[in-house]
Formats: sequence, C-alpha cells, structure tokens
Amino acid sequence: MSQIEHDMAHQALAMSDTAYGEMIASAYLNYDLPEGIRERNREVGNYYRKLVAPLPDIQIINAGHTIKTIAGEWTVRLDAGHSPGHIGAFR
Repeated sequence: MSQIEHDMAHQALAMSDTAYGEMIASAYLNYDLPEGIRERNREVGNYYRKLVAPLPDIQIINAGHTIKTIAGEWTVRLDAGHSPGHIGAFR
C-alpha cells in the first residue's frame, strides 16, 4: 500500500459521522447533486467505516520499489487513478 493511501484510509476511518457526512455532502455539491442526496449522506455519516475493516499491518511501498514475481521484476509507480496513491507497476 502506498503511504498516501495508508494515511487517507486512517483519516477516513477516524472521521466522525458528522465530519464525514459533511465532507461527502460538500463533494456532492461540487457535482451539483440535489440537496436531498446531500442531506441523506449527512444523515448516513461515516459509511466508509461500515465498508472497510480495520487496516491490517501492511508494508508501505512507494515509487521505485521492485517486486519480484514468477512473471519477472516489476517496478512500482504511483498513478492518479481512482485514488491519489494508486499503485501501478511496469517491467
């Protein structure tokens, strides 16, 4: 897991229902979603905690890290995919 993904997961898991609900409602406002949808997300609160188990002990890997597999050696890169610290690799 990349450091930024690890930090963001810990931050989201630690957020209160109120803070998380407001963060999501604010993001949805940027997408111009209706107030009813934004209000529903405020009421739901931190649903991230309901979807994600506590993080296990992991190894932080960052760009340049090498992973050896039976298919060869892969070099880690960080991409801006579905998340800021999305890990990709190339040979």
